[in-house]
This record gives sequence, structure tokens and C-alpha cells, in this order.
Amino acid sequence: MVHEAEMALEVDVDKALYLAFDAHQMALDINSHEFIAESHFILGNAKLKQRLFDEALSQYESAQRHFLEQGNKEKLGATYHKMGTVYLYLGNQKQALEKYTEARIIKAELNEEIPVADIDANIGVIYHSKGSYSSALKSYLSALKPYEHFKIDSKIASVCTNIGVIYLEQKNYEEAMKMFNRALVIHKNANNISSESILLNNIGNIYKDKEDYEQSLFYHQRALEIKTQLQDTAGISNSLNNIGSIYLHQRQFDEAIDFLQRSLALRQQIGDKKGIVESYINLSEIYYEQALYEKAKSLLYSALSIAKEKGFQISIARYL
Repeated sequence: MVHEAEMALEVDVDKALYLAFDAHQMALDINSHEFIAESHFILGNAKLKQRLFDEALSQYESAQRHFLEQGNKEKLGATYHKMGTVYLYLGNQKQALEKYTEARIIKAELNEEIPVADIDANIGVIYHSKGSYSSALKSYLSALKPYEHFKIDSKIASVCTNIGVIYLEQKNYEEAMKMFNRALVIHKNANNISSESILLNNIGNIYKDKEDYEQSLFYHQRALEIKTQLQDTAGISNSLNNIGSIYLHQRQFDEAIDFLQRSLALRQQIGDKKGIVESYINLSEIYYEQALYEKAKSLLYSALSIAKEKGFQISIARYL
């Protein structure tokens, strides 16, 4: 029953939950500590897929206790790994890093190269979000080696994308382009157009930073075509904002306003508060350049109000 629930996770979360609950009850009935632990772990995986993070964490904590009692290091390492991911989703980076580190120690002792690489990739995400670029790069590059050895293209592409973003933020455009293009080839070959569009946006951002606006527009427009094909409203709004921002830098204000307002409308439709703040700031910059100061200030104060409510960090001092 536990095995069936685990298999069902890949295709039908609801069915997996049903089977896992049944397996858990059966394990309790026969007092099988091994299957009780396994069922808690599967229930945690199902709750994680449903993004019910608190419930997932509760199941993993129960699984952890049983695996510790049983001395099942393999499953304990897997549970720590999952708990780290839950803490990461919950924004608790300290706890996430602690659990990932515990998981890594166990998986390294068991010589499980791919799980260790997966953990390194996740640790890289934490360091990256903290702005600790050298530590993030070290973790990402550590993950990349086994992925390359075992030729796991999807994971190679993911790590290359993350490394490319670091190089982009460091303005190391040559290395960023190498990483993005490597990932782009993999996603194209796999016909993974959603990930392809993300990379097109990233490459567009390189050209924007280099003030090659024609090339930047080319890549962002290609990304917009894919997002439109996928009916990805959030992705469409981001691409529209990117294109509007390029026109803003070119001082083509009419075109910039058109794209930015279209982006804003979609962001308001889906409740993307951070995106709305970004749109308000971009539009206010245009109105500021057009000497429409009251209109610009009104948008900036609206942006500031949302940012305070949601805890976003923004700076509008140069406009006031």
C-alpha cells in the first residue's frame, strides 16, 4: 500500500493521499513502526505537493522520530532533505540550511551522489538569496559535477541557469551568457518551452544591462510569444513589463506606457502585489520624466503603501 501511494504521487496527489492514509491506518492496526514511518513520509510528500507546508512539516517530523528510532539513515536523510525544502518554502532559511546540512552529511556517508548534489543545489539557492555569491557558486558547482557525470540534463540546465543569474547580478556578462546558452540548448532539445522562455528573458536582461536594447527587445519578445502560447498570465505580465522597461530606457515613453499598463492590468488581475509595486514605480518614472510630478508621486505613494503592507523593501527617495 505504501509503495502504491508513493507511485501515485507522480500522477495523482489525491489518490496518493487516500492510499497513504489507508496505509497509515493499516500500519497502526498491525503496529508496524516501519510502515508507520513510511506512511508519514509519503503523507508529507503529498502535502508538500499540495503546498500545505505546515501539514507537510508535521508529517515529516513524525517520520523523522520513527526513522531515528529505527536507525534508518537512508530514510532519515531523505526526511531531513524534505524538511529543508519545506522550511525554504516557509521562508525560514536558517532552519532550511540546518536540515539540508544534516541531510547532506547522511547522504555523503551513504555515498549517494545525486541526493548530495540535489542538496548542494538547494543550499546554493539559500546562499544566493542571501547575496553570498561565493558560497552559492561553490554549492552550485559542487552540484553540477555529478549531474554532468551522470548526464542528467534537466538538473544541469537548472544549475546552469542559477549560476548564470549570479554572474548576471555580478555583471559578468560573458560567463552569464555561457551558462544561459548551455541551459537554453538543453531545454530546446527537450521541448521545454516554459523554461526556454525564462532563459530568453535572462538573456534579454544581459543585453539590456549592456544597453543593446534592440537585442534585448528581440529576446524579451520571443519570451512573450512563448508565455502567450502557454497562457501564462504571470509570465505574460513580466514579459510585458520587461519590454516596457526597455522602451523606458530608450525614452520611447508612449510605447513604454502601453506595455507597462498592460502588464499592470494583468498583475492586478492575479493579485501580484510585488509586480504591481514594480509597475507603479516604472510608470512613475515615465511621468517624472514628462514633468507630470503629481501623477508620478501618486503612483509612488501607492507603491510605498503596498510595500509597507507586504514587507517589501523599495526606495523611492530619488523621486520625491
